[in-house]
Parts: sequence; C-alpha cells; structure tokens
Amino acid sequence: MLTKDERNQVRGELDHAFAVVGFQRRHLTTIFRADVAEVIVADDSGPADAAEQVLATCLAKRWRNVPSLLEMLLTYLVITRGIGDLDQILQRVRMGPSHDPNPPVYNVTWLFQEKPFFDRTDLRKQVQALVEGTARPILRVRPRHGGFGHSYSGRFLDHLNAQQLARVIPVELSPGTGPTYQLEDLVGTVAAQLGVDEPATVRTGSNPAATASRWILNRLNRGGLYILVLIHFGQTGLNPEVDAAVRALAQGITFGQFRERIRLVLLDYDGPLDGVSPGDILDETLQPAAQVGVLDIEQVVADWNADGRPKRLPPLTGPELGAMATAILQAAPPEGKERLVALHMSLARLREA
Repeated sequence: MLTKDERNQVRGELDHAFAVVGFQRRHLTTIFRADVAEVIVADDSGPADAAEQVLATCLAKRWRNVPSLLEMLLTYLVITRGIGDLDQILQRVRMGPSHDPNPPVYNVTWLFQEKPFFDRTDLRKQVQALVEGTARPILRVRPRHGGFGHSYSGRFLDHLNAQQLARVIPVELSPGTGPTYQLEDLVGTVAAQLGVDEPATVRTGSNPAATASRWILNRLNRGGLYILVLIHFGQTGLNPEVDAAVRALAQGITFGQFRERIRLVLLDYDGPLDGVSPGDILDETLQPAAQVGVLDIEQVVADWNADGRPKRLPPLTGPELGAMATAILQAAPPEGKERLVALHMSLARLREA
C-alpha cells in the first residue's frame, strides 16, 4: 500500500498531528468512524507509539474495509490536518490493490533480491489466507521425512516482515533441547524481540503455562498484525509445561481481539491442539523435494532474467530460459534435502554473475 519512504512520511505526519492535538482515543473515532473498533492502541501509548500502531493496523488490513482504513487515515491527514503533500498517496490508495506500488508479495521468486524461493505453492496460498483473513488464524506446517524445509518456510515469513505486512516474532527451539527448554525461555525470547526488558514472572499462579500464554498474547495485542512463529516445538520430549503453553497459545488466539490481530505459525509440528476447532487451522504438509519441476525453476530464472541479469548481456529467450531451468534440475540430486540445497545454490549463483 505504501513504499518504505511513504510509510515513514505518513507515520511522521501522524505522530506530529497526535502530538499537536494531544492524543486521545476519541481522535480515532474522528478518523475511522464506524470502523474504529478495528484500531487498537495500547493504553500507555504516547503520540509516536500511537502513530506506529495505527499505521500498522491500516497496512495490515489492506483494502478489506470500504473505504480502506489507510484511505480514512490519509483523508484525515490531508483534509482535516491540511497536509497536502500526502494527497497524491491518498489518490493512489483510493484506486485499490491494482495500484499497490509494491511488487507481488506471495508469488515472489527472489527474497531480499538475492535468495531464490521456488516451489511451495501451498505455503504461499496458506500464508496469504493467514495474513489477509481471520477465518483461520493458525498455520501448522507438518514435518516432512528427513526434517528439512522448515527454515525455508521461515525465510518466506521473514520476507513478509520485511515487506511490513506483519511483525513476525520467530522462536526457534534447537533440535534435541526440548526436555530442558523452560517457559521462561519462551517468554524471554518473545520479550526480547518486543523490546520488553523485564517480562512477567510466569510462576505467580497455579498454571504457569496459561500465565505464560496470556502474557505473550496480551503483549502481541498492540495494533497491527503479529505472527508468532514457533519452530521445532513438535519435537519428541518437549517440556510438558512448554507443550501446554503452545496449546494454550493456539486456543487463545482463536478468541476475540486476538483472532483479529495475532497469527500463530507452527513449523515442524504434528501434535494435537486441544480445544481448537479444525476449522481454525490451516495445514500444510511439506511435499517431497523430488516434486520440484522445470516450471518451478523456470519461473525463478525468468524473474532473474527480467530484473537481475546483468544489463550488459542480452535477455534470454523463452526456449533459453527453459533449457537453463532443465539443466539446473538435471545437475541436482534426484531427491531429499541435497536436491533442494543444490537447486538453491545453482540459482543463487545467477545473482553473482
């Protein structure tokens, strides 16, 4: 909806506007009218924090509201506050998704301009449904034989974070450390990424797992869209308290405001989620690496040819692109993690040419 520079500009103007009027919640009603309930600002927010939370919510909602929340915000800044410099942005936002200045997010073939991302059609669809809808706030990526592919999924979620569609909070549990991993480790990792110096003590009540999950959910319920990504929490022997906290998080996210503003991604997880309706869960099972085909690789090569190939060289033709993709596939091992690694390295070398 906004470029990075535009986001900084709008946030700065909104911060200034809130500082001038002395931010109060009634100002949100002035801006968003009947949709004000969708915009949550923490009680202790000053003008700068309020501006960040409001803008993050507008961007996360994209064009789901009519008019969009961002259009209402820009209308307030341009018409009510008289900031004419934002009028051009306002007019473009009014024209809808077809005029989004950012490249396609979910069909991307190069992450951060240098990391190839191929295949994973199901993941792309599931993540889009997770981010842009509220029907299913949980994505569970089931383990694949051989235990690989989950870091690749996490990299795609990092891409969403970089595109400012959501704030991604990853927590990765190293293989084999499940029995010794503590609730305090989980809460502390989340707290560190949120900039909280002293996380709440989780052992103040009779149910530490529930206390920990409530603390995390309340901290993530601060405007905008947060995606909590738990990696390798399905490993054998996981500390029962931590396992209970994971299930409590899954259950809690399906209720009330949490459902609107928080998503849970479980990578390498195949355990039961007690108290969670199957209708609230998006499931993906990683497919065998042998299924990566010519069309998957050709799309990555085609996008490199259009945008990353050195300008001094003539662009490749369609048949040449197909031949290059075929050669890359034939040079890779036929299956397993080794196949994915080889394909990734061959494609990454294109950017080094």
